[in-house]
Amino acid sequence: MLVYIISIWRLSVKFLLLFLFSFALFSDVTLINKDNKSYKLFIENEKQSAFHTSIGENTTTMACKKACKIVIKKNKNTISAKDGETILIKDGKLLKK
Repeated sequence: MLVYIISIWRLSVKFLLLFLFSFALFSDVTLINKDNKSYKLFIENEKQSAFHTSIGENTTTMACKKACKIVIKKNKNTISAKDGETILIKDGKLLKK
């Protein structure tokens, strides 16, 4: 009986950890650069604060929390994204995955 209770407890802990991890995973905007070159970016978040950054070739990074607007500086290509979305840079263009 004790073994059964321990195994149920372990299973419950695993599900709780999985739930918390998946919640954290879907709270950011992910940016994936599929190109073989780096890009300078301008990112404006939902609170109107903005920053300049860059992304290296074939790189994945978190662009922002919640929602933001991403701009590739060189060509002014722009996209808006919200929490949980993944944005791709492919052939110099921003696309939603």
